[in-house]
Amino acid sequence: MARQCGHDESELPSGVPIMVVLEESVLHHHVGGSDLMSTQILHVLGLLAFESAVSVAVIPLHAARSTRQLPMEPFVIIDGHEVLLPIAPVPLLVEHRDRVGRYSSAFHRLRQIALTCLEAHEYLARLLPLPAPRPLDDQLEGRKLSCAVTV
Repeated sequence: MARQCGHDESELPSGVPIMVVLEESVLHHHVGGSDLMSTQILHVLGLLAFESAVSVAVIPLHAARSTRQLPMEPFVIIDGHEVLLPIAPVPLLVEHRDRVGRYSSAFHRLRQIALTCLEAHEYLARLLPLPAPRPLDDQLEGRKLSCAVTV
């Protein structure tokens, strides 16, 4: 998203908490071979498994939703005061309090139906065509599994 909006990801401040709500359906769009698709899921699993400023929630395909919880265009809420809409060719920055509030409300509604932490890890691991990694096996022994919830 940063690159699409003309920023280099390395410019983003380290330690800034980032909460991503991801639709499972995007993990099924074949943009490459099955190896690439598996790598994509493994990357998201890696974000879930380790302490970082990035927190990921996944909305499963089977999630029951109301029309208010249907996906909107991709958006980024910045410090709760601005919304970035990566609309081609030029991203749009929304600063009006009421419009920012609508995006914040939509984010919280989507976040409520999303899977997080261990539940999201186990769900995503089942999407892999290879034997599913188990988050509490040897690969994570001695490491702290942390999940942040942003309210």
